[in-house]
Amino acid sequence: MKPGFIYFILCILFLSTAVIPQNTGEPEKILQSEYFAVPQPVVKKQNGLSEQIALLLKQTEIDLEAIDPVTGSQSNRIYTSWKETSASRNGTFSLKNTTGALAEVWLCLFIVSDAFMPVTVEAESDASFTLFLNEKALITSKSGLPDSLVRNSEKTQLTNGTHRAVIRCILPADNKERSISLAVNTEEAFAEDFTFALKPVKRLTTLQLLDDDKVSSASISRSGKYAVVSVSRYNTVNKKTDYSLRLYDAQSQKLTAVFPQSSVMSRLRWMASQPESFIYTESNSSETNIRQYFPATGNNLVLYRGISDLESYQISEDGKLLYILKSVRTKEESKSYKRYQNPNDRWPWANSKNKLILLDLNSGQEHLLADFDNSLRLHDISPDGKRLLISFSEDHFDNRPFSRTYSAELNPATGEIDTIRVFDWYRSAQYLSDDEIIYSGGPSMFGKEGVNVPDSLIPNEYDTQIYLYSIKKGSVSPITKNFNPAINSIYANQKKRILHLTVTEGSMQFYYEYDIKSGSFKRVPLAIEVVNDISVSDAGQVVYTGSGATVHEKAYYYHNGVSKILHDPAPHQTQFGKGKTKVFNYTTPAGKSIDGLLYYPVDFDPEKKYPCIVNYYGGTSPVSQDFEGRYPKNLWTSNGYFVYVVQPSGATGYGQEFSAIHVNDWGKTTSDEIIGAVNNLTASHEYIAKDKIGCIGASYGGFMTMTLLTRTDIFAAGISHAGISLLPSYWGEGYWGYLYSAIATAESYPWNRKDIYVDQSPIFHADKVNTPLLLLHGNSDTNVPPGESMQFYTALKILGKEVELVEIDKQDHHILEHDKRDFWTRLIIAWFDKQLKRQPGYWEHLFKQK
Repeated sequence: MKPGFIYFILCILFLSTAVIPQNTGEPEKILQSEYFAVPQPVVKKQNGLSEQIALLLKQTEIDLEAIDPVTGSQSNRIYTSWKETSASRNGTFSLKNTTGALAEVWLCLFIVSDAFMPVTVEAESDASFTLFLNEKALITSKSGLPDSLVRNSEKTQLTNGTHRAVIRCILPADNKERSISLAVNTEEAFAEDFTFALKPVKRLTTLQLLDDDKVSSASISRSGKYAVVSVSRYNTVNKKTDYSLRLYDAQSQKLTAVFPQSSVMSRLRWMASQPESFIYTESNSSETNIRQYFPATGNNLVLYRGISDLESYQISEDGKLLYILKSVRTKEESKSYKRYQNPNDRWPWANSKNKLILLDLNSGQEHLLADFDNSLRLHDISPDGKRLLISFSEDHFDNRPFSRTYSAELNPATGEIDTIRVFDWYRSAQYLSDDEIIYSGGPSMFGKEGVNVPDSLIPNEYDTQIYLYSIKKGSVSPITKNFNPAINSIYANQKKRILHLTVTEGSMQFYYEYDIKSGSFKRVPLAIEVVNDISVSDAGQVVYTGSGATVHEKAYYYHNGVSKILHDPAPHQTQFGKGKTKVFNYTTPAGKSIDGLLYYPVDFDPEKKYPCIVNYYGGTSPVSQDFEGRYPKNLWTSNGYFVYVVQPSGATGYGQEFSAIHVNDWGKTTSDEIIGAVNNLTASHEYIAKDKIGCIGASYGGFMTMTLLTRTDIFAAGISHAGISLLPSYWGEGYWGYLYSAIATAESYPWNRKDIYVDQSPIFHADKVNTPLLLLHGNSDTNVPPGESMQFYTALKILGKEVELVEIDKQDHHILEHDKRDFWTRLIIAWFDKQLKRQPGYWEHLFKQK
């Protein structure tokens, strides 16, 4: 293909939004900083100025992210003033140092690419310079002090997105006229994939999502005076995550202290005793310490050091007694065989023991309270401080869920354990009073008391409910039986008898208060749609974390009906372009409403046609409207896609009858609803290309991708991450296969429900797949074994279908390791680019690199 030159238009952040015509051969404008004198490095005299300039150009400790100029801007970060400069007739920009000293000047430029493409960047200048593309040095002039125009070039690649280039020029104090010009050389086939603008829309990138600071949690003191926000940051130098706790004056949102750590800081608890303090844990790869911090003085004490496997802890109201539950791994004798006495023996922690320890913080004395198997859990301390609320389980294979949980009270003074009740479908427990316990669990936790489905349906035990139980009376009140949202977390205010709840309601997560006296729920109007974490003071102030469909996660302070930002970990993300969202629900032929949310491309133009990615889970929970998530919808819209998120039947957050559809369905109802919703979408939106629809899901959603492609040809590409292709093998081999199936396939087994385990397994319908499919899997996945993807891949290869299988090394069910997650995320975009945009270059490039 004949190469052609497309000159690299220098796209500047200033107020104009005019689009420069494609046939412009040379850059017309650029933003240029002031000239700044720079310290002269000490060098040998014979090399002098040339070596000084060369040394300056090698400097790497430059905050390139701080260089983000706007015409006339006054920045207090690096350079204080920027101006717009025009090119000469021959396309060069003039450089002239009149400071009387060795000086530097910066130029800034942008290019927007709508496809992956190989390019050659050229720069010609008689000045010494380094050109950075996307914060990495791409070209450095070969001579420290050139005496004539020198052309330098470098090959690189542009991915779909906005690319920023900055040029650092070092000029001697000679008042001489110099110049610089730039160009990008690519194949003519890519000419239409360049879009130049003077103010390009910034687009999210994979690394921005992975590397930006993250809010982990937030907590407020009992008095409401202090708030703490936990923040994590990926360190690109040592390839590890750094952590910090940020202490605020809650009412003013003023930051008062920051203490960074290389270890994870979590499980924070505020003490009511004066002076106010909080307990927290700091953990590294080998051990955990429990510490106590006093905001008023800054004192930071170690309460307990060197716990190898901390399960949980509780501290008494007066702060004198610390209860620690830790796990102790027992080493198995090395043998040439392994005898299984329980399916759970495959779990690495199966033979560990849990020890409950009491530490008297005044005397320093330590007492062993209980030594159990690994099912022991410590939940709460009674309001009178005399009992511990614990639970432990035992296996039984006679009935679902194949284990029973004993809820009990332990008397620390005597060591006696009194069983309160034995449960199926148990989740958690906490005291409301000395006689009352708030339990959470499945709808059948108390038999029929919490069930709200027709007799023809089996309840979905993942649809978490709340119960109020009296120990003395043995009576129970099912609080959420007629409350559709599913419960995520519970905090009980014992004095006010109010439950503070985070719930899943449809695709959103909200904060509710439940007044036990009146029996009423009240939704608290917070600033975002997906609340991840809440903390409530005794006076009712709230700090919380969360995000929205197009709003990145932050920490907030809420009081008297008003939310204020407490900490924004990545304020620059507000500068990135985000497409609008629209609720687009689907009504089934039977009249059932299926929720859908449509994300628009960042560069949406109603006169164009766009590809669309359909995302779903299809299992026990909806796909959340959070900003990032495992599948970052905003990243896809930044790459020119519509994204349609569908919430088919079976998900929690819509009421028990809706979630019960999940039980024993395994893709029949849900696939019909997804297919119907997609057909409705394309029929209603002419700017969505009907022949360029992709689908993606993970785990149960990966199973749904496989199932969908055996039932329809409406998709042009599919992606299944960690999907299930053969239900009986997942049931028996996955670590939690038979336990998950105790709910999802209730009372149904391979020997009595061939219609599910065979007929609903995608592997038996592989010959019906006509859609290109990418199978992704962590090769250390213990939840859904990698063989589930491998056997489907093998079938499709034998059938001559278009299929790819990529295993991610040493990753489990979720791809978490930074660089591997980066590759995995790019791989998803590259596959859809290849299949839906007919742009195979990125896909091919990723595997050339590997």
